[in-house]
Amino acid sequence: MGSGNTAWQQEPACPSRDTSEQGRRTLLPPLKSSLQPAKATMNRKPMNVSVQIPDDLAQRLGGGGVDLSRRALEGFALEEYKAGRVSKAELRRWLGIETRYELDGFLKEHHVYIEATVEDLRRDVATLQRLGL
Repeated sequence: MGSGNTAWQQEPACPSRDTSEQGRRTLLPPLKSSLQPAKATMNRKPMNVSVQIPDDLAQRLGGGGVDLSRRALEGFALEEYKAGRVSKAELRRWLGIETRYELDGFLKEHHVYIEATVEDLRRDVATLQRLGL
């Protein structure tokens, strides 16, 4: 490919693949209905974020059918979750993950675990004992 950059961008409308003088641009799929913003933000359009990746890196990283747009989205969302800037529910909605169980699997897959103290575990054991479980 050329020496241009590849722009990876999330677009809420229609997924497509563009080729221009500046490189390829792949758009993420539209948001699922479960990902629509809360009522207070219903009139706002989702923010689009572009990431410039040199063509040679994009070609290498996107080889084998890898969806770089999705990887970038997931990586950014995971970092925001780990930094405490988004909740589990927000992460689920952002990534279009339907159940908490699936989200837990996604987090485990990416080596993101719940941070629990010994005291947290003791409280859980006490609660289970109190419930007779």
